[in-house]
Amino acid sequence: MFKKPKKGSTYEMIQGLKCYLPIRPDKRTVPGYGLRGYAQKWVRPELPTFKADTIDIFSGATYAPEEQLTWEEARREEYIGQTGFDPWARDRRGRMKEVAGVLPDPHYKNEQLEAFRKQEFDRIRHGYWFYNKNKMVYVTGFHYFYLTYWKLNTGYPEFRDTDRQLFFFWQYVLEDDRAAGLIEITKRGVGKSYRMGAVAYLMTVLHRNSHVGIQSKSDTDAAEFFDQKVVEPYKSLPEFLVPIHDHGSEPASKLSFFPPADRSASAHMKKKVGPRPIRSLMTYRNAGERAYDGTTLKFLVQDEIAKMEKKVGDAQKRLGVNRNCVYRDSKMVGKIWASSTVEDMDKGGEQAQKIWYQSDINTRSENGRTKSWLYPYFQSALECSHFDEWGYPLIEKAKKEHDAERAAKEGDSVEYVGYVQRNPYNIEEAFMTKGADCIYNARILQNRQKFLQEFKMTSRGDFMWEDGVYDSKVIWVPNDINGRWEVSWLFPKESMANQVREEKDMFGQRLFSPTNDVWFGIAFDPFSHAQTVDNRRSNAAIAVYRNKNPFIDPELSDTFCADYVHRPDDPEDAYEDLIMACVYYGTSALIENNKNDAINYFKRRGYYNFIMERPEATLTANSGKPTDGIPSVTPVIEYYIKRMRHHIVKHGHKLNHLRIVRDLLDFDPKKRTKFDLGVASQLAILAAEKHEYDADEAGNEYDIQEIFSM
Repeated sequence: MFKKPKKGSTYEMIQGLKCYLPIRPDKRTVPGYGLRGYAQKWVRPELPTFKADTIDIFSGATYAPEEQLTWEEARREEYIGQTGFDPWARDRRGRMKEVAGVLPDPHYKNEQLEAFRKQEFDRIRHGYWFYNKNKMVYVTGFHYFYLTYWKLNTGYPEFRDTDRQLFFFWQYVLEDDRAAGLIEITKRGVGKSYRMGAVAYLMTVLHRNSHVGIQSKSDTDAAEFFDQKVVEPYKSLPEFLVPIHDHGSEPASKLSFFPPADRSASAHMKKKVGPRPIRSLMTYRNAGERAYDGTTLKFLVQDEIAKMEKKVGDAQKRLGVNRNCVYRDSKMVGKIWASSTVEDMDKGGEQAQKIWYQSDINTRSENGRTKSWLYPYFQSALECSHFDEWGYPLIEKAKKEHDAERAAKEGDSVEYVGYVQRNPYNIEEAFMTKGADCIYNARILQNRQKFLQEFKMTSRGDFMWEDGVYDSKVIWVPNDINGRWEVSWLFPKESMANQVREEKDMFGQRLFSPTNDVWFGIAFDPFSHAQTVDNRRSNAAIAVYRNKNPFIDPELSDTFCADYVHRPDDPEDAYEDLIMACVYYGTSALIENNKNDAINYFKRRGYYNFIMERPEATLTANSGKPTDGIPSVTPVIEYYIKRMRHHIVKHGHKLNHLRIVRDLLDFDPKKRTKFDLGVASQLAILAAEKHEYDADEAGNEYDIQEIFSM
C-alpha cells in the first residue's frame, strides 16, 4: 500500500493517502469470474470437508467411502498420525489417550489440510481478490482475516466497501515508518472495536516475541474490550490460527503464546510435532497516562480515545507516553490504532479533537511526521449506515433517515447535538459542542454552529509584514494548512487597509496611531504560562469585530470578521501578530491587562496609541480612572457577559466564526482560562462599543466617500 510495486500497478486515494494495490492476477483465477454481475459478491470461505476415502484414518472410526468428514474430523486423524494420541479421547485426568497400533510420524501431514492451511496463510499475509458487481476487488490480509475468521456477536462480518477502504488506510500506516499509527473518528455501531480486536490478534500472532496492549477510556472498559472483542472471537478460530499457548480455554487477563507446562506422556511428542512457540503476549492495562510506560509494543489499541475523562487522565499526554512504546532506538517498532465516537467535548472530546488536528497529513515535520505522529481517518454516518447486497453504501437512504432523526430532535439542543455527534456527516459535526449549560441563547448558537459546519464562511491564513519589513504595510497571506487566523472579511481594496498615521517623537522614534478606529473593535486575551484549571495550556486569542456601519450590507456589520488562536513558544510573537492585525484594520486593541507584557511590548514598538483604555462603561466607583487595557475582574466580566447576551439575540444569526461560536456555547465564567477566544470575542464587543461612542462624540469625523467605497 505504501510503496509502489512493479510497473502496471494501480492506486486508490484514501483520505489523502495514495494506497498502491498489488498487481492484478489473471482474472480467470479470481473467484466470481464468469458469473453475472449481480451474482458476483463476497462469499465467506468456509473450512472444507473431505471424502472419507481420501483421508488416512488412524482413530479406528469407520466411515463410508463417500462420507464427508468435517475439518475437525480430518484434523483429528492427522493429529493421531503425528503424535499417536487421540485429542478426542481423554482419561479421568483429562489426558489424551494413546492410540494402539499407531506408529507416530512427527512429519506426517495430510496434503489436503496442508494445502488449505497454506492458502489461508497466504491470503492473510498478502490479501485476496474477488469479483464484486462487475468489479475486481482487493481486500488486504487483515480485512480477509476479519471477514473470514473474526466472529462478532451477530455472526461473521459482511463485506462493506467502507471497511475495505479503512483496511487499505491501515495497511498504508503499517508500512509507513513515519507514522506511529492512526486515529479513527466515526459513527456509533460500525464495528470499530471488533476491527481493532482482529488487528490486535493478528499483530500478536504474526510476530514472534511481540507484546500487544489494550487501553480504553477506563480500566473496566479495557477488560470488557479484551473479553468481548478479542477473547470471544478468538474462541471461534480454527486450530491452525491458534499458536501454542498457556492461557487456557477461557483467558481472563491476557493471551499468552508461550509453551504450557505440560508433563504428560504426550508432551514430548507435541513439542516435536508442533511449531515452536512464538512467545508473544496480549495484555490490557488501566486507562492511565503511564500504564504502558517503558514497555515495547508491537501494537496498541486506544479504544474510545474521545471519551477519556479528565479524572482518568489526558488522552494527549497518554499518546505522548505511548508513542515511546512503539518507537524505540530511533525505529518505528510498532503501531497505535486509536478509535472512537465523540459524545461529550468535556469528557474526552476536546483532547481527541486536538490529537485529530495535530494529525493533519498536510502538516509534517522535516522527518515527515505529523505533529501527533498519527494519520487521521473519518467515516461519515452517510457512508456507513446502510449498504446494498454488494457492500456499497446507500448514502441517500442514510441521509433520509438521519435527517429525519435530526429534525425530530431540533427542539432539544442536547439531544440534537448528541445524535449528531454519534452520527456525524463530517468531522466538524463529530466535535460539535452541546452547550447544555450555555449562559447565552443556545438555540441561536446551535443553529449557527450547524450552519457553519456545513458552510465554511472563513478562510485561514496570517497577517504578515510585506517583504518581512517591520512597520511597513501589512498584507494577508492565505495558509489553509496551519494559518493562525480565520477571517470572514478583508478589505476589498489594498488601499483601504493599513490606515495608520506615523509621527516621530523628540528622540526620532517612529510613533504610530490608528485612523480607522470607528469601524472596528479588536481585543486580545494573552495566554498564561501556568496550566489552567483543567490542566491544559491556554492560548493567545484575538477577536476582530466589525462595527456598525449603516452604509453597507447589514450582514457584514455588527459581527466578527477575524479570529486568532495560537500559543507561540515566544509570547512576543503573539503580540506582534496583534500589532499586524491592528495595523491592517487601522484600529486600536483592548488588551486584557492582568499582566502588562503585551502593553509594554506595544509601547516599546511605538504603538502606544494602539492601546485602548478601559471603557468607561466598565468602571465602578472603586475603579478609579481608566487604565491602559482592561482587567479581568468581576464587574468587567459581568458587563461583557451582559453585552454578549444582547449581541447574540440581536446579531447572533450573522456569526461566521465557528471557533467563536463553539467557545460561546460552552463558556463558563468560572473557568474563563478554558475559553480564550470566548473572552477575546466578548472584549471585542466592548472595544467596538467604545469606538462607536467615540465616533458619536466626535460627530462622525470620517470621509463619507470612504464609507460608500467599502
